[in-house]
Amino acid sequence: YHSLHPAVVQALASVAQACRAEGKSVSICGELAGDPEGAVLLLAMGYDVLSMNSTSLPRVKKALRSIYLAEAQDLLAEVLALEDVSAVRER
Repeated sequence: YHSLHPAVVQALASVAQACRAEGKSVSICGELAGDPEGAVLLLAMGYDVLSMNSTSLPRVKKALRSIYLAEAQDLLAEVLALEDVSAVRER
């Protein structure tokens, strides 16, 4: 299991899309939310709340402030087309 495995990213994107379609907010807690790269992808997916360990906050905050939403969404589209964890991590 790896939090950036393409199947995990695709499943999380599907959850966010389904919640938006129903007009519901969507939150996530855990390792991926506290990873700066993961947080950028979650933002692009439309997650409303990211819950993480307080030690992760500065790094995640810096990552989210350093990218426009449109850029994050473009990155997500690229990542969703990749087939393995190493390609996702590299991108």
